[in-house]
Amino acid sequence: MLQAVTRSHTGRATTCQMHDLVRELAISMSEAEKFSVVCNGEGSDVEVSIAPRLSIQTTSREIKSITGLAKVRSLFVFSANLIPPSSAITLPTGLRLIRVLYLEDVPIEKLPDEFGELFNLMYLNLRRTTLKELPKSIGRLRNLQTLDIRGTKIDVVPDGIGKLQKLQNVHAYRDNPNVDNFCFVFGTTCPSSICKLQGLKVLDCVTAAPNLLKQLTNMTQLISFGITNVRKEDEKDLCISLQSMSRLCNLFVMVTDEEEYLGMDSPSFAPPGLKNLVLVGKLEKVPRWFCSLQNLTSLYLHCSKLIEDVLPHIQALANLGELALINAYAGSKLWFSTGFNKLVHLYFRSLSQLDEIIIEKGVMPGLQRIYVGNCTELLMLPRGIEYLTSLEKLDLVSPVSTELLDSIRDEDSVDRPRLYFGKILAQIIGDAFFAQHPIQSLY
Repeated sequence: MLQAVTRSHTGRATTCQMHDLVRELAISMSEAEKFSVVCNGEGSDVEVSIAPRLSIQTTSREIKSITGLAKVRSLFVFSANLIPPSSAITLPTGLRLIRVLYLEDVPIEKLPDEFGELFNLMYLNLRRTTLKELPKSIGRLRNLQTLDIRGTKIDVVPDGIGKLQKLQNVHAYRDNPNVDNFCFVFGTTCPSSICKLQGLKVLDCVTAAPNLLKQLTNMTQLISFGITNVRKEDEKDLCISLQSMSRLCNLFVMVTDEEEYLGMDSPSFAPPGLKNLVLVGKLEKVPRWFCSLQNLTSLYLHCSKLIEDVLPHIQALANLGELALINAYAGSKLWFSTGFNKLVHLYFRSLSQLDEIIIEKGVMPGLQRIYVGNCTELLMLPRGIEYLTSLEKLDLVSPVSTELLDSIRDEDSVDRPRLYFGKILAQIIGDAFFAQHPIQSLY
């Protein structure tokens, strides 16, 4: 019924589409069974049928004229790019039985007064809305399981969140539009009471605070965890907390600023099941526990500024499918001498000293994409790129050196025949591309 369109480096479907005939059949059955109702949100006194699911697609600022919502269990509002950013819509009333509330990209500035009365609410998506704060009454949503406030203007979560014992997922980071900036994401301040939630599995991401760090050891059930504004004095508490998170699969750690060192040298803390790792901050040396992460599928290093070559420490990782080095290496040469058998995507950006990449034959046999951006000292294509028989795409993102561009464009250059243009799509693109593909999509 569903067809995968794109897949991640692990083979997981990231976008899907429904066959046209199946879609028409689904719409027909949905109407016949009163499975859902689609409303354009315009007009006055629109009466919704008994369908438990309502989708509002509107260009109007006011949708409160929609009535008959007493039996609605799921409400989806779609208005992205249709309403001027300065505008704000008003939600309808009468949603006492609502379980799913989806308001992603909706320019809503304030939640309705009766928000705290939505006792049945289980899923709340406020991603990229214009909200600046959550109401204190959020502590009354005792059945809430997922809270998504990514990309909003909310920088503090009310104390009441500690009362939501059924809460499992909290997505709370805010993006910085300047992707080359050290702080490309911002954490959200959460009360220490959130550590009392024994069912919490996802916490992405919070701002480090002493009263929070010391209680993180209680969160042994976390699968995904992100933390920002980590300082050197927080290192001990953080490592102790991470040791207790034996189920952790996704970890994001960012220090306070570009000059702060990330103390992640303790070999005992590394969760055995870690799959995705993002470290943002200077590293004195490559953590020796990297080589023990045999379940790791994605490694992202930002502003590490390592003098030591990281490749020998990760080349034997059996499942590594994606590697991103962003201002992470201060050396002049990267040598892929062996291993990387599962690597699919490879990203280099802002490696200011890098002037040579060497790829030995047989290394990275499944590599499909190479991304190179702002590596101005790189004067030629990676030596050995002709061995990458699975390579499908090479992205060169400006600024890149004139010599590198000429080596591809010039038909008489040594680099030109090394590209199999029948299979490799070589693109020379601008920084706008990277802005449309934020760093979060790399891991």
